[in-house]
Amino acid sequence: MNQIKGERNFHIFYELLAGATEHELADWGMTGLELKDFPTLVKGRPGLESSAADKFKFGKLRKVMSSAFDDSTIQNIFRIVAGVLNLCRIEFNTVDMGLSGEGCEIKNKDVLENAATLLGLEVENL
Repeated sequence: MNQIKGERNFHIFYELLAGATEHELADWGMTGLELKDFPTLVKGRPGLESSAADKFKFGKLRKVMSSAFDDSTIQNIFRIVAGVLNLCRIEFNTVDMGLSGEGCEIKNKDVLENAATLLGLEVENL
């Protein structure tokens, strides 16, 4: 996922990071993570809006969603967004494959495992 220089990525990503509760972040395996921990989000202009504005917008989103969905559905939607955010954190190492050229392997498998859990998938299916 890339954005035009000066633009932010999907706003829900920034809003979720700023507005999720500590309990939610812990549940998603994202405690202590900051914007800088998500390479996809720090391209462009991450400072376009303050985290206070993102937190406010996330609160408004949560309120609007509660008029259409039950709490369980809202949490499932946010869990999926958190899973996609975790996919953005996966890092790769180059692996020499000899005569076959180069390949890659996942450097931080714990992040892949967390993303798979949040998305309700087996690691092998990612």
